[in-house]
Amino acid sequence: LAGDFRNASIDLEEALTLSTKAHDPEQMSKAHRLLGSMHYYQRQYQPAWIHYYTSLALGRTANDDAGLVRTYRCMGVLAAEDTRPDGLDRALAYTDTALQFAIRTNDRAEMSSIHGNLGLILMHMKDTALARIHNDSALFIARELGDSLRIMKAWENIGQLAGRYGDHERT
Repeated sequence: LAGDFRNASIDLEEALTLSTKAHDPEQMSKAHRLLGSMHYYQRQYQPAWIHYYTSLALGRTANDDAGLVRTYRCMGVLAAEDTRPDGLDRALAYTDTALQFAIRTNDRAEMSSIHGNLGLILMHMKDTALARIHNDSALFIARELGDSLRIMKAWENIGQLAGRYGDHERT
Protein backbone atom coordinates (compact mmCIF):
# COMPACT_ATOMS: atom_id res chain seq x y z
CA LEU A 1 0.00 0.00 0.00
CA ALA A 2 2.79 2.43 0.84
CA GLY A 3 4.25 1.81 -2.62
CA ASP A 4 0.90 2.65 -4.20
CA PHE A 5 0.78 5.95 -2.33
CA ARG A 6 4.38 6.68 -3.28
CA ASN A 7 3.71 5.99 -6.97
CA ALA A 8 0.50 8.02 -6.95
CA SER A 9 2.29 10.90 -5.21
CA ILE A 10 5.05 10.84 -7.83
CA ASP A 11 2.45 10.99 -10.61
CA LEU A 12 0.56 13.79 -8.89
CA GLU A 13 3.75 15.78 -8.32
CA GLU A 14 4.48 15.40 -12.04
CA ALA A 15 0.96 16.57 -12.90
CA LEU A 16 1.48 19.55 -10.61
CA THR A 17 4.77 20.39 -12.31
CA LEU A 18 3.20 20.17 -15.77
CA SER A 19 0.17 22.25 -14.83
CA THR A 20 2.42 24.85 -13.17
CA LYS A 21 4.54 25.11 -16.33
CA ALA A 22 1.35 25.48 -18.36
CA HIS A 23 0.08 28.18 -15.95
CA ASP A 24 -3.18 26.21 -15.56
CA PRO A 25 -4.62 27.12 -12.13
CA GLU A 26 -7.57 24.74 -12.48
CA GLN A 27 -5.30 21.73 -13.04
CA MET A 28 -2.88 22.96 -10.37
CA SER A 29 -5.80 23.17 -7.95
CA LYS A 30 -6.86 19.62 -8.81
CA ALA A 31 -3.32 18.28 -8.34
CA HIS A 32 -3.03 19.99 -4.95
CA ARG A 33 -6.43 18.64 -3.88
CA LEU A 34 -5.44 15.10 -4.85
CA LEU A 35 -2.07 15.46 -3.13
CA GLY A 36 -3.93 16.68 -0.05
CA SER A 37 -6.08 13.56 -0.17
CA MET A 38 -3.00 11.36 -0.52
CA HIS A 39 -1.60 12.91 2.66
CA TYR A 40 -4.98 12.58 4.39
CA TYR A 41 -5.17 8.85 3.59
CA GLN A 42 -1.74 8.45 5.16
CA ARG A 43 -2.80 10.45 8.25
CA GLN A 44 -0.37 13.25 7.39
CA TYR A 45 -2.75 16.05 8.29
CA GLN A 46 -0.48 19.09 8.18
CA PRO A 47 0.65 18.59 4.56
CA ALA A 48 -2.95 17.71 3.66
CA TRP A 49 -4.12 21.10 4.97
CA ILE A 50 -1.37 22.90 3.05
CA HIS A 51 -2.40 21.23 -0.23
CA TYR A 52 -6.12 21.83 0.39
CA TYR A 53 -5.61 25.52 1.16
CA THR A 54 -3.45 25.88 -1.94
CA SER A 55 -6.09 24.07 -3.99
CA LEU A 56 -8.73 26.42 -2.62
CA ALA A 57 -6.75 29.54 -3.57
CA LEU A 58 -6.04 28.24 -7.07
CA GLY A 59 -9.64 27.10 -7.55
CA ARG A 60 -10.87 30.57 -6.66
CA THR A 61 -8.36 32.11 -9.10
CA ALA A 62 -9.62 29.81 -11.85
CA ASN A 63 -13.31 30.35 -10.92
CA ASP A 64 -13.54 26.55 -10.78
CA ASP A 65 -16.74 26.08 -8.80
CA ALA A 66 -16.82 22.34 -9.49
CA GLY A 67 -13.31 21.98 -8.11
CA LEU A 68 -14.19 24.13 -5.10
CA VAL A 69 -17.05 21.74 -4.28
CA ARG A 70 -14.57 18.89 -3.99
CA THR A 71 -11.90 20.87 -2.13
CA TYR A 72 -14.34 22.18 0.48
CA ARG A 73 -15.77 18.65 0.85
CA CYS A 74 -12.28 17.25 1.46
CA MET A 75 -11.53 20.00 3.96
CA GLY A 76 -14.75 19.18 5.79
CA VAL A 77 -13.79 15.53 6.09
CA LEU A 78 -10.33 16.42 7.37
CA ALA A 79 -11.68 18.97 9.86
CA ALA A 80 -14.21 16.40 11.15
CA GLU A 81 -11.30 14.24 12.29
CA ASP A 82 -9.59 17.14 14.06
CA THR A 83 -9.62 16.55 17.81
CA ARG A 84 -9.44 20.25 18.70
CA PRO A 85 -12.64 21.68 20.22
CA ASP A 86 -13.57 23.59 17.05
CA GLY A 87 -12.98 20.66 14.67
CA LEU A 88 -16.64 19.82 14.14
CA ASP A 89 -17.61 23.50 13.79
CA ARG A 90 -14.98 23.93 11.08
CA ALA A 91 -16.08 20.67 9.45
CA LEU A 92 -19.66 21.94 9.38
CA ALA A 93 -18.61 25.28 7.86
CA TYR A 94 -16.42 23.72 5.13
CA THR A 95 -19.02 21.08 4.31
CA ASP A 96 -21.86 23.59 4.20
CA THR A 97 -19.78 25.71 1.82
CA ALA A 98 -19.20 22.62 -0.33
CA LEU A 99 -22.97 22.10 -0.45
CA GLN A 100 -23.53 25.72 -1.56
CA PHE A 101 -21.07 25.25 -4.43
CA ALA A 102 -22.64 21.88 -5.34
CA ILE A 103 -26.05 23.57 -5.52
CA ARG A 104 -24.59 26.39 -7.62
CA THR A 105 -23.10 23.88 -10.09
CA ASN A 106 -26.11 21.53 -9.85
CA ASP A 107 -23.82 18.57 -9.07
CA ARG A 108 -26.42 16.14 -7.72
CA ALA A 109 -23.92 13.37 -6.97
CA GLU A 110 -21.83 15.72 -4.85
CA MET A 111 -25.00 17.04 -3.18
CA SER A 112 -25.89 13.51 -2.09
CA SER A 113 -22.40 12.85 -0.70
CA ILE A 114 -22.24 16.21 1.02
CA HIS A 115 -25.67 15.82 2.61
CA GLY A 116 -24.42 12.48 3.96
CA ASN A 117 -21.29 14.12 5.35
CA LEU A 118 -23.38 16.86 6.96
CA GLY A 119 -25.59 14.19 8.51
CA LEU A 120 -22.57 12.52 10.10
CA ILE A 121 -21.08 15.78 11.33
CA LEU A 122 -24.39 16.86 12.84
CA MET A 123 -24.84 13.44 14.43
CA HIS A 124 -21.51 13.92 16.23
CA MET A 125 -22.67 17.40 17.22
CA LYS A 126 -25.84 15.77 18.63
CA ASP A 127 -28.16 17.75 16.35
CA THR A 128 -30.24 14.70 15.48
CA ALA A 129 -33.14 16.54 13.82
CA LEU A 130 -30.91 18.32 11.31
CA ALA A 131 -28.78 15.17 10.85
CA ARG A 132 -31.94 13.25 9.88
CA ILE A 133 -32.88 15.91 7.35
CA HIS A 134 -29.46 15.73 5.68
CA ASN A 135 -29.40 11.92 5.73
CA ASP A 136 -32.88 11.81 4.18
CA SER A 137 -31.78 14.36 1.57
CA ALA A 138 -28.74 12.23 0.73
CA LEU A 139 -30.99 9.18 0.28
CA PHE A 140 -33.56 11.08 -1.80
CA ILE A 141 -30.94 12.42 -4.20
CA ALA A 142 -29.13 9.07 -4.41
CA ARG A 143 -32.40 7.36 -5.33
CA GLU A 144 -33.14 10.07 -7.86
CA LEU A 145 -29.73 9.41 -9.43
CA GLY A 146 -30.17 5.63 -9.25
CA ASP A 147 -26.77 5.47 -7.55
CA SER A 148 -26.69 2.24 -5.54
CA LEU A 149 -23.44 3.09 -3.72
CA ARG A 150 -24.77 6.43 -2.53
CA ILE A 151 -28.08 4.79 -1.58
CA MET A 152 -26.18 2.26 0.52
CA LYS A 153 -24.08 5.00 2.18
CA ALA A 154 -27.21 7.03 2.97
CA TRP A 155 -28.85 4.01 4.61
CA GLU A 156 -25.64 3.36 6.55
CA ASN A 157 -25.72 6.94 7.89
CA ILE A 158 -29.42 6.66 8.73
CA GLY A 159 -28.69 3.43 10.61
CA GLN A 160 -25.77 4.96 12.50
CA LEU A 161 -27.90 7.88 13.62
CA ALA A 162 -30.80 5.65 14.63
CA GLY A 163 -28.54 3.22 16.48
CA ARG A 164 -26.63 5.92 18.30
CA TYR A 165 -29.73 7.67 19.59
CA GLY A 166 -31.94 4.67 20.36
CA ASP A 167 -34.32 4.66 17.38
CA HIS A 168 -34.00 0.88 17.02
CA GLU A 169 -37.07 0.54 14.81
CA ARG A 170 -35.36 2.63 12.14
CA THR A 171 -32.06 0.74 12.56
